[in-house]
Amino acid sequence: MAIKRPNVSFKTRNDVFDSITPNCVVQPDVAVPAGEWKPARYLPVQWTGEASKDGFIISKGKIVCFDNTGRVADMYFKAKAAAIAAAATGANTSNTVAATMVTYDSTDVEFGVHSIATGEAAAAGVVSLEDVAQGLLDQGLVVIGRDVDPADFATPNTLDITDAADCALICDAFWSEPIGVAAYDVYAWAGDAPQELVHTNYQKQHLIQFFTEVQMRAPLVVAASASNARVNSTPATTTTFVGAAAGEVIELTDLIALERYNDLTGTTMCAVVVDPAGIAMNTDRTPLACSVANVLVNQKSHPDLIHSRGDFYVDAEVGIVMIHSTDGTIANSLLASGGDITYFALAGASTQHKYVHAVGPVRPGDALTYDAFSNFVKAATGQTVVAKVLAIDTQPKGLLDRVSTAWHGSSFDAAAKMPGSATKGFTDMITLSDESVADTIITMNVRV
Repeated sequence: MAIKRPNVSFKTRNDVFDSITPNCVVQPDVAVPAGEWKPARYLPVQWTGEASKDGFIISKGKIVCFDNTGRVADMYFKAKAAAIAAAATGANTSNTVAATMVTYDSTDVEFGVHSIATGEAAAAGVVSLEDVAQGLLDQGLVVIGRDVDPADFATPNTLDITDAADCALICDAFWSEPIGVAAYDVYAWAGDAPQELVHTNYQKQHLIQFFTEVQMRAPLVVAASASNARVNSTPATTTTFVGAAAGEVIELTDLIALERYNDLTGTTMCAVVVDPAGIAMNTDRTPLACSVANVLVNQKSHPDLIHSRGDFYVDAEVGIVMIHSTDGTIANSLLASGGDITYFALAGASTQHKYVHAVGPVRPGDALTYDAFSNFVKAATGQTVVAKVLAIDTQPKGLLDRVSTAWHGSSFDAAAKMPGSATKGFTDMITLSDESVADTIITMNVRV
């Protein structure tokens, strides 16, 4: 009898010793990207260490970007070029290319900073917008047709290097949108190879890192100088909170009619609308003052505590200062004949590259972008969003002003004063700042 043999299909395994798909994941956590990055060599020195005398070009927490060579830069050049172009209107357009983009000085020369216009060691002097744009083209760092669409020039397909808008397009093509925030202070670049070091055998920072996702805090910048509000001794009558203008007085009867203040029980106060957009709190850095003596003497924590001459309360959020009045009318206050109240507005602007800041006014949930000092500022429609405001806190908090800390006294500078009683309870983010700041810290979520 014939035997029927099975017909079997065999399959050989060939995936035992290596993977089928190559591994394409560098790391799952992108908050601290893996890579090797160097800072740009053309960034000017912004400050030097007091002890080490090292030069620093980017502060911790500042918003950073890439340039076309893969180097890390702050947002200054990108924002500055855009600002110059935005200011160039009408007949002024062809003149603004001479506007200063960066000024290199002897400190930059000492630390071997390279000029953005030449790619070589910088000489002390001014570099204009036109110099930067022409230099980027001459060095081949920006190529028209590859990096810039020639149809976007002011005169399509024709570059006019004397036109600020055309120069700004070239600059915009060289620097990327934000890629994160600096993880720490960045030193001026020491050199790309041992034989190229600016100072022989001296390189404190080999490579640098940035964060793409981080929760961080920053002090809020207010107006750099004080403003005056002329008090109008004719009372305002309003039942809506926005009814009073700057300088007007709201007497007690009308004040209590406002929903914000309808639970007041005090009888010896009236209010002055200093700035409806809000004002900075009364601090050593942003003091409130009055041209009439004995009006703003003793600040109170609640309006109902205003009982005698000189007592006052500040509702900074809405820009109202409540002052003493024997019967709640302006006629029976020290400002019956008017006067000036000097204050600091909430709307400010960055002026320094050192230390990270936020520029107000902002609210929780606001989207933030960057300014020319690589600080956080409220984003307008269409601007690149790098962070969202989570919280706004005022200092001092948690009775920190009552914690005894070193070192008190006017003979010690801010760097020697530990947060606590030595700083009146304010964090060192505020007391060390060279910007105009009052008492406000914002917390934000950075995600790029």
